[in-house]
Amino acid sequence: MEAVRRRGVLQVVDALDNYSRWQFRRRAEWIDAFIASNFTHAVHLERAFGRPAVEIPHHHCNFEERRIPAGRTPPTLAFVGNPKHWRQSRRMVAGLRYPLLSSPRHATREELAEIYLQADIGFAWRSEASKRSFNSAVKLVNYMSFGIPAVLGQETGYLQVARHGEECLFAQTLGEARMLLDHLARDADLRRRMGEAAFEAARPFHIRRVVERYRSLLSTL
Repeated sequence: MEAVRRRGVLQVVDALDNYSRWQFRRRAEWIDAFIASNFTHAVHLERAFGRPAVEIPHHHCNFEERRIPAGRTPPTLAFVGNPKHWRQSRRMVAGLRYPLLSSPRHATREELAEIYLQADIGFAWRSEASKRSFNSAVKLVNYMSFGIPAVLGQETGYLQVARHGEECLFAQTLGEARMLLDHLARDADLRRRMGEAAFEAARPFHIRRVVERYRSLLSTL
């Protein structure tokens, strides 16, 4: 990075999924700006490393803006994400007798889209404090982009993009999560209404919209 700086090249670090204070501290003098995952993440990076941080949301994977059929019964509950987080999230559905779907370890974007199209309710749970505070909302935004209502733990990134009872449902505990999942599964009209609201709320996170945020950042440096 020092050699790059000597050539007069600006260096912007996308800190998504990277919480290593040690690595950033060693390199802060050569970093011109950070890209943050959410508002809290941006404030944290600016205070910790003395460099400007701009929040740019992660785009969703539904480039073609496809949608699930609303009101399917029985609904399929789906966890679509990194399989290493499946052990935590599967506790949300313990004892619920609905069809269950989880994503494979390796899948193309097109294969992931087909998995989402089989889902009727999304869910996710995470226990790591740093991820709850600093992660992007991409898991929720991906569900929303297909019109899939979801039940999730309260994470900072999620709270920026969706409202409880409108586009998704937030749970404080695993027991509450199971209660909300069961309630949503039993109410096709609620799933339809939330799915419609979620699909509309996901529009700003299409890749063609997010790329403009990157262009705006680069034009100001």
